[in-house]
Amino acid sequence: MRRSAGVIIPTALTLFSMFFGAGNLIFPPMLGQAAGEHFLPAMLGFLLGGIGLPVLTIITMAMTGSDVRSLGARAGKVFNIAFCVVAYLSVGAMYAIPRTGAVSYSAVVDPVLEPVGESSAMVAHAGFNALFFSLALLLALYPGKIVANLGKVLTPILLGLLLLLLGLVLSNKSHVQPQSPQPPYDHAPLSAGFLQGYLTMDSIAALAFGILVIAALRSQGKPAEASEGAGSSIVSRAVIVSLIAGALLATVYVGLGLIGLHTTEHFDDGAVMLAQAAHEVLGPYGQLAFGLTVLLACMTTAVGLLAATSEFFHRLIPGVSYRAWLCTFSFISFAIASLGLSAVLQIAAPIIAFIYPIVITLVVATLVGRIFKASARLNADPTLWAFRLSAWTAAFFSAWALLEQLGVIDIGLGAWPLASQELAWVLPAIGAYAVGLAADLIQLSKKGGRVHAV
Repeated sequence: MRRSAGVIIPTALTLFSMFFGAGNLIFPPMLGQAAGEHFLPAMLGFLLGGIGLPVLTIITMAMTGSDVRSLGARAGKVFNIAFCVVAYLSVGAMYAIPRTGAVSYSAVVDPVLEPVGESSAMVAHAGFNALFFSLALLLALYPGKIVANLGKVLTPILLGLLLLLLGLVLSNKSHVQPQSPQPPYDHAPLSAGFLQGYLTMDSIAALAFGILVIAALRSQGKPAEASEGAGSSIVSRAVIVSLIAGALLATVYVGLGLIGLHTTEHFDDGAVMLAQAAHEVLGPYGQLAFGLTVLLACMTTAVGLLAATSEFFHRLIPGVSYRAWLCTFSFISFAIASLGLSAVLQIAAPIIAFIYPIVITLVVATLVGRIFKASARLNADPTLWAFRLSAWTAAFFSAWALLEQLGVIDIGLGAWPLASQELAWVLPAIGAYAVGLAADLIQLSKKGGRVHAV
């Protein structure tokens, strides 16, 4: 038991720190300020979308195998390879990793840097990113030590700073009364909060982090588990790790949301709101503590993503070493981050929006299929076409939305239900799953199989 806890707790802390990037620091206080008196349902929705979906993704990956290739395998080889590559690039060197460097610079250097010329600012930006990604590369150089580096060293420091800032700021603002809710939290706070959590895109990051979590748990498991797919003990430990990390995230998110709830001055940027709140209670030291918190949050996320992305591409193309991939992605991330945060968002935002519905569909279809298989007491997978049709449908609608966003086509996606919430794919994917399930059950009956409902 003690040995198991010695693995589970550091792994859970590592997972928390990899999930908790700069975006996760900024979204909750903005939600708290906008939701006002509707804070509780809005925050509940945010926790469901921003924590529930990523936790389910980690658990699903533990059930299906060692990495994201196992998750989408039933959708077809071509679909699976394309999906995996796009997913890892979107949470890797094309977006999420460069964003960690760009946000760190904005939070740590910009507030203390005197106004300088454009050329000097570019040099400062490039120099900072060179140091940032060099350190991230060094920490990710040995993937087997990620849990030790993050879970046992950096994450406790990050959590300590976060809890210190939260406690001091909330004690200073507890007397401030919540304001009236702003749209869309005034009429649909639960769904608005869910969509805000959904748009954190952490379910995509969970695809990358799952490979590290499962590897860490398998390395401390039974000898058979070290070489085989994830066994029941791996799955059970992955559930515990995910729930602990989710509980820590929920605690921090609620605290950050309460800061926004008890802030009277209007802010358009959550980072500015938190920086000022820290300055109010600790003066210049508060600004320093906030900057360090952002830097640590970004660093832990960068290390986790660099390691996971490099590990995935090494498995996909074994002829190229893990270290070669790591150096390549570190350099690409440095180059993109040096362009600035706005450029990073412009480059990859459409790709992120494209991949996210597919990720959620694969996760939900996998979980529903597992539940159906167990309840029907079947040995074979009874939901093959349900899985395929729902995955292909989600991909089709995602591609449709992407092409409309880029201005390539304009054929009326906005007329579909939930399109205004960027969820036009949901009902078609559910319908495709139902049609596929009917086909699966017909095929099963022709083969002589029978479904025994529990």
